[in-house]
Amino acid sequence: SQNYDYKDLNTNTSSIFYYRLKMVDNDGRFSYSDIVKINTGTSTEFSILGNPVKENLNITGIKKGATLSLYDNTGKILLKKKTQDQYVSLDISFLSRGVYYLQYYINGLQEIKKIIKQ
Repeated sequence: SQNYDYKDLNTNTSSIFYYRLKMVDNDGRFSYSDIVKINTGTSTEFSILGNPVKENLNITGIKKGATLSLYDNTGKILLKKKTQDQYVSLDISFLSRGVYYLQYYINGLQEIKKIIKQ
């Protein structure tokens, strides 16, 4: 398992982009990931209060019905929650120190923020 990071510098603020990965094995065989739609037209503007975080991940500026997902560096989902309010506090005291990623998703828009757990 390996992690890669790519920043597409050819985007603008009012477009929808579609991405997929071509994954090639050492023997030359390959497969494609699912297609992911990214809408860069509107910022979700959610905030994390107090990052780095020790025990509670406090999130503001979210909309009711959004989905929050917390991932580790390997892409494994650790928490998933449907929001009921504009403020959410998630207990992450059970997690080890390290870097995690919080995805906020609503109505086809997503934003991902890096979380540092102390």
